[in-house]
Amino acid sequence: MIVRRLKPEDAEASAKINAVAFEASYDISKSIEGFTGENWWGAFEDDELCSQMVCIPYQIHFDGHWTGMGGIGGVGTPPVHRRKGGVRAIYRELFPAMREAGQVFSYLYPFSHDFYRKFGYEVSYRSNITKIPFASLAHF
Repeated sequence: MIVRRLKPEDAEASAKINAVAFEASYDISKSIEGFTGENWWGAFEDDELCSQMVCIPYQIHFDGHWTGMGGIGGVGTPPVHRRKGGVRAIYRELFPAMREAGQVFSYLYPFSHDFYRKFGYEVSYRSNITKIPFASLAHF
């Protein structure tokens, strides 16, 4: 399996994977309009895009400092290519590239925590609700 960043000519294949992976209808012409492939990674078998994901660069505040974070999204593999290691192959290339880019953290909102644990992810947040009486905010 070959892993590389996506190119503009991969736009249609990427849009089709998104349509299948996220069970959405896509207007292919609108999906490929302006697609540069920037930040998108793909696993290819015999020149066919089998798996893909995007890694969007962000900055987060951690331990009093701003640091790089790669936001993972758009992870998709059509059913015919599942269980062939496409996502794993992308991560093998992507994690070192993220580290080189100063992205020492990576966040995603998974469909399955168990699936992403295989790649080193873990739940690292929880929702907190704070109730403050309006009267306490009067001086603002």
